[in-house]
Amino acid sequence: MTYRSSLRFLSLLTLLLVPAAAMAGDDGLSLVPVDAAAVGVAHIDQVRSGALAAKLFAQTDRMTIDGEGARLLAQIGLDPTRDIDTVTFALAPKKGAMQGGNPLVILEGRFDQAKMIALIEEHGAVKRNSGNRAYYVAPEKVEADHEGAVAFLSGNRIVAGSEEAVIEALANAEKGGSAFRVAGALSADLPHIDAGASAWALVDVPRAARLSGNDPWSGTQDHPGQMLMTSMKKVSAFGLWTTESGEKLYFGATALSSDPETRQLLEDATRGVLAAWRLAAQESEPELVNVIRQFNVKQTSLGVTISGTVTSDMFQNFAKKSSKM
Repeated sequence: MTYRSSLRFLSLLTLLLVPAAAMAGDDGLSLVPVDAAAVGVAHIDQVRSGALAAKLFAQTDRMTIDGEGARLLAQIGLDPTRDIDTVTFALAPKKGAMQGGNPLVILEGRFDQAKMIALIEEHGAVKRNSGNRAYYVAPEKVEADHEGAVAFLSGNRIVAGSEEAVIEALANAEKGGSAFRVAGALSADLPHIDAGASAWALVDVPRAARLSGNDPWSGTQDHPGQMLMTSMKKVSAFGLWTTESGEKLYFGATALSSDPETRQLLEDATRGVLAAWRLAAQESEPELVNVIRQFNVKQTSLGVTISGTVTSDMFQNFAKKSSKM
C-alpha cells in the first residue's frame, strides 16, 4: 500500500459519494476556494441506513484500485458507514494555468488522527508545513511537482487533493474560512439546489469544460440523448440533488441558461429522452413506464428542471442490474 494509493482512495471515495447529500450545516464549504468551478456535498449521516447508502458503501471497494481502499480502511480502523458524516468535493482551476484543475476533498466525521498519520508516515509520506499547519505529500513527489497531499485539521476533519488545493484549504482554515458562500463563482447558483437535499452537486459548465480541455457534450443530433448533451453547451450552470426519505428517493436536476431558445431546446430534448426511455421500458421493464411518466419537466425564465421520485426497492433493482453490466 502506497501513500499515493491512500490519496487515490480518498478521491475515489468522494467521487462515489458526491453524485448520490443538505445545504444547512455544510461546514466543508468554508474550505472551498472562491474560484471553484464545481462543488458537491454528500451528507452520509442523513442516508446512513437507507437503500442509497447501502448501495454506495457496497460499491466503495469495487471503485478503488485492486481493493486497496478497503485494506486502507481496515488498517486505520475507519468505517465509512459509521465514521464519515459529510463529504465535500470541489474543483478549481490550477493557478496560472489555462487548463487543468485542482481537486479538493473534505471529509468530516470521527477520525483517529494519530493512527492515520502513523500509517501514511510508515509508507513514506513526507511532512511539510504551510503557515502554522502541517500536511503530507507522497515521497515520490517530494522532488517533483507535488500532486497528492493530505492534511489532518483535527480529529473531525481531513482535507486531501492536489498539493496546491490542500495548501489553499489550510490557508482558508487559518483565516476562519473562505468567502465561497457569499462571493464564490458558484455562490449565486447555490439557491437553485434543493435546500433539503441529502446530496447535491453544482457545476459551472463552461469553466469546467475549459479545465478538462475537451468538449464533454459532443455528439450527433440523431438521438434525443445526444441532442440533450449538445444543448448543454450553452448552459451556464448545472445542478443536481437527491434526497432519501423513508422508502423513496427524490431527485432533481436543473440546467441554467439565460437564452430562451436554449431553454426550449433543453426542455424538448429532455422530454424526448423520457419518451425514448418509456418506449424502451415497455418491452423490457414495463413497470418503469408509469414511474418515468411521473417525471416532471418544467421550464422557467432561469432554466429547465427535471424532478421525480423512485422507490427504494426500484433503486435497489436498478443497482443490481447495473452491477451486472
